[in-house]
Amino acid sequence: MHQHEQQQYQHQQQQYPQQQQQHQQQQHQQQQQQQQQQQPMCANTPRHMQRQRQSQAKQTARPCTTPAAAAAAAAVAAAAASAVAAAVAVAASAVAVAAAAAAVAVAVAAAAAAVAVAVAAAAAAAAAVVVAAPVAVAAAAAAAVAAAAAAAAEAAAAAAAVPTAPFQQQQQQQQQQQQQQQQQQEEEKSSSIKHKTKTGKAAANRRQAAAGDDGASHQQQQQQQQQQQQQQEHQQR
Repeated sequence: MHQHEQQQYQHQQQQYPQQQQQHQQQQHQQQQQQQQQQQPMCANTPRHMQRQRQSQAKQTARPCTTPAAAAAAAAVAAAAASAVAAAVAVAASAVAVAAAAAAVAVAVAAAAAAVAVAVAAAAAAAAAVVVAAPVAVAAAAAAAVAAAAAAAAEAAAAAAAVPTAPFQQQQQQQQQQQQQQQQQQEEEKSSSIKHKTKTGKAAANRRQAAAGDDGASHQQQQQQQQQQQQQQEHQQR
């Protein structure tokens, strides 16, 4: 469309000088004819000739606006307007492309930043796991050692408590026997005292001698029991 209009405009511009020259020649001839018809007898004076030349110069200087020239000027203006509109459209498309490119660049940068943050978080979590794993293993090992020590202490306490129970029972039995023997001795003493009062001093002396023998035998029994206890303790240790 624009090429056709430009070609038409160039063709008109090529024909315009010829048309203008022909029109000027026709106007000049008509003016000469009018002047010749209206010129008085004294028209050949120098002042009249000068005015005629000035009027001819003014008329030749005025451009001749024909319908073809007006159409050509309108076509040129339309072509210029369409060129301006096309330039504006190109500029708008360039601005839109630049805005789209900027938006894409911003989105890419945001995605890259998000990926970098996620990678950093994953690395930090992995580092925390790597650091915490030996600590957890050491804590578990310490707990296991403490549990083993507690179990060993409990086993030692149980082992120590097992032999002491019979020993305590033996001691209790021995104490009971000693108490029974003491009660018997006291009863014998009291019976001997009663018997002395009845039978006299001789009987009392006999019984005291017997009681002395009983006391000696009782002391021997106690010494034997203590020796037996010491031997048992020594064997248990």
